[in-house]
Amino acid sequence: MDSDFITALAPDGKAYARAFSVFLAHTDQKDQACSFLWEVIEQLSDHRVFLDAGAGNGRVTQGFTDAFEHTIAIEPSAHLRDELARACPSATIMPSTILGASPDLRASFVLCSHVLYHVPTDRWPAHLHRMLGWLDHEGELAIILQNPESDCMQMVHHFTGSQFDIAELLRGLRDGPDGERYTVAVETVPSTIQTPDVDTAMIIAGFMLNHLSRRPPLRRDDVRAYVQRVFGDAAGRCSFTCTQDFLRVRRK
Repeated sequence: MDSDFITALAPDGKAYARAFSVFLAHTDQKDQACSFLWEVIEQLSDHRVFLDAGAGNGRVTQGFTDAFEHTIAIEPSAHLRDELARACPSATIMPSTILGASPDLRASFVLCSHVLYHVPTDRWPAHLHRMLGWLDHEGELAIILQNPESDCMQMVHHFTGSQFDIAELLRGLRDGPDGERYTVAVETVPSTIQTPDVDTAMIIAGFMLNHLSRRPPLRRDDVRAYVQRVFGDAAGRCSFTCTQDFLRVRRK
């Protein structure tokens, strides 16, 4: 039966939206990210153009649009673009992938938040250089992924073998032919998920595992046993980290 397995959630479906909402309701990840990004934005020399690469439904984008004269949001999903347009009515929305986009304006700040999970790691450098090409002379690029040592990413690695380490991008850029042109750093910002019970934690675990290719399908009982053993306490509550890494890149 399908209920015996962790089933894939369509990004434009109600189940996906519910799982994402459950995640947001039980974590400080978004608040921690926004606080950190505001510190980055306040340090920029100008605030002309904000470009969100892979803006999704605009939940993150909309928090920063008022800080800039103009916002460009790149999003390939038609369904998510509908939500994005409602969340960010003043933004210029580009129906494109990152590699396919050619924005007319140079950006003071480019954000790529939790997008690269969906990109094969051997294509990460191409995406990085594409986004760097959108910066104005004093602009900054910030790429966000979960830290590979976070509890969520350790769970992903346990069940799928997949690993996502933004430090690979840092090393590739720093040690590459263009390394001397950029100031590059990774900053880590802790964040945590707290749930009152295992059932809620399972919804979040399914969301975290959903977008990653896996063969064979994951048995629900196996994931539940892992969640209870690794994240659970004697009272049935669950606590697990979803700490984020921020790759920051500026021209020297």
